[in-house]
Amino acid sequence: MKTLDQALSSFLKTQKGEGSYAALAEKTGIAESTVYRLITGEQSATLARIEQIMRALGKSPQEVFGEETARKRTRRG
Repeated sequence: MKTLDQALSSFLKTQKGEGSYAALAEKTGIAESTVYRLITGEQSATLARIEQIMRALGKSPQEVFGEETARKRTRRG
């Protein structure tokens, strides 16, 4: 199973697509350098940052981390 950092990285890569880091940064409201570091795995996201990304992109935890990961994390409490 992917770690949360890996799942977030994959999600952000998908959201970025062929676009630029700057475009994704503008959509999410976070610095371009932070977007880059989250995608490359150089930085872990805080819960507040993850919530900011989800709100900005209109995504649920299941859409960001996958159904199985979101379900397992919820069960742990």
